[in-house]
Amino acid sequence: MKKMICTSLILGVGLVLAAPAAGAQEQKMTAPAPNTAIPVGQQATSEQLDQLFEAMHLREQMESTVNMMSDAVQKQIQAQEKDMQEKWGTGKKLTPEQQAKQDQVMQSFMQKAFQIYPVEEMIGDMKTVYQHHFTSDDVYGILAFYRSPAGQHLLEQQPSIMKEYMPMVMGRIQERSKKLNDDLVKQMSALEEEKKNEK
Repeated sequence: MKKMICTSLILGVGLVLAAPAAGAQEQKMTAPAPNTAIPVGQQATSEQLDQLFEAMHLREQMESTVNMMSDAVQKQIQAQEKDMQEKWGTGKKLTPEQQAKQDQVMQSFMQKAFQIYPVEEMIGDMKTVYQHHFTSDDVYGILAFYRSPAGQHLLEQQPSIMKEYMPMVMGRIQERSKKLNDDLVKQMSALEEEKKNEK
């Protein structure tokens, strides 16, 4: 049963981590070819996009979001694990030392999972996409906004907005995945019973 619960937790983590990637992959497979209507000579240059991303505080925002996601997902997993142990029982409970070791392993796993696609690489890919959609003149106009008082206010408020928004997102995911996790455990439990009966 303990192995079954660990498996379902790992599957749950995989679903949480894979959801954005799967959406991106699906979009990649079904999206039309990039908009190449902007002639190469008129596309925003790499240097202009560096300036734009710096004005947008893009790197800091992405790093902050990744860290918040990692913490939120880890808390969600711990809550799901506790819920499963209470509902389905795992026999012998972990000692505080064993729990601490398990938490450490999970934290290390989460850090590695969220470093699979580094922020620097995301930004490089984002540059390519921006060049398909924005001319040099577009970037000058966008830069003017982000350097304006309203643009600066938006940038100043974004970390607070994300801090408020992320727990809401994770709360909804946790609430709506609860039944899914319960169903998964029941089905895996039924499979284990079938295996025992076959012997």
